[in-house]
Amino acid sequence: MQKCVIPDTRRKMEFSFNSRCLKENSEILEKLVNLREQCAKVLGYPNHAAFIQEILMAKNPLAVESFFKNLLEKVTPRWVEEKEEMLQIKKKEVKIYL
Repeated sequence: MQKCVIPDTRRKMEFSFNSRCLKENSEILEKLVNLREQCAKVLGYPNHAAFIQEILMAKNPLAVESFFKNLLEKVTPRWVEEKEEMLQIKKKEVKIYL
């Protein structure tokens, strides 16, 4: 995977790797999500995320939303630059190997 430069092959390999035990794991995950939701409701929270946020430092969903909005404003300009750099590297790589 690390040396593969053909995007379609890399995509297929990644999908196959991440699809291992898909049926078995999907059933387990669905049960887990439902149990977490039930526990949160029993404890008086609207959902599992609200419960976890209170346990951790965020305390509530609005604090998390505010944090992410603030963070997004700060990192977006740099992300635009880095994305352009990565696209240029990818274009060069594709020209060399294809």
